[in-house]
Parts: sequence; structure tokens; C-alpha cells
Amino acid sequence: MQTAQTQHCYASLQGYGHYSWCFPATKNIPCPWGSPKDWSQRGFYWDKVCVVWNFLKTHPQVDWVLFLDADVAVVDVNRHIEEYIDNKFDLIFFRRFFTAEVVAGSYLARNSAFTL
Repeated sequence: MQTAQTQHCYASLQGYGHYSWCFPATKNIPCPWGSPKDWSQRGFYWDKVCVVWNFLKTHPQVDWVLFLDADVAVVDVNRHIEEYIDNKFDLIFFRRFFTAEVVAGSYLARNSAFTL
């Protein structure tokens, strides 16, 4: 099973919405700092930020988004995303368990004025 399939299966089991985006098709998605044409040096990493920002802006009914890179597999379907949400924060990042590195490819974003 591919990692994207584990994400979809997990979302279905838990009753979460699941959306996928294909890069580089995201180059036309608006960004918080202007249209894609305004920032021609935008790289792949920043496309992720634009996707989440645009999704939150166009889905005000959504409280939180969990962004996962395509290479992230769900290994424990019994855990709930809500276990990781701390409502004192608007952005929640993760540390790798084997280093102190902050993982930029997976994060939780609250639909809030701060995040938008």
C-alpha cells in the first residue's frame, strides 16, 4: 500500500475529510503574499504553505488542517488527530523522534486570523 493510500484510508476510518494536491499544479494557487506571478522565486516548499492557506480561506467551516507530505504513512489508525491539537496554538509542528529536527512537511494549522 502506498503512503497516500494509508492517509486516505485513515481519513475514511476516522470520518475526516481528505484532500490531495498534485505539485507542480499548485503553482496557480493564490498565496498570502500575493498572486503566484508576484513571487516567481517561490519554491516547492512554499507551495505547501499556499495550498494550506488557500484551503483554509476557502473553507471557513474547517477548524484545523493536518498537512502531510505524500511520503508520510499512517501507521496507527487508532490515534486521532485531536490528540495532537492544543488550542493554545494556531500552528503545531512535529519533531522527528530520532533527532530534534522540526518536521516542515507535516503540521497542523488552525483556521484563525493568525494563520491566515
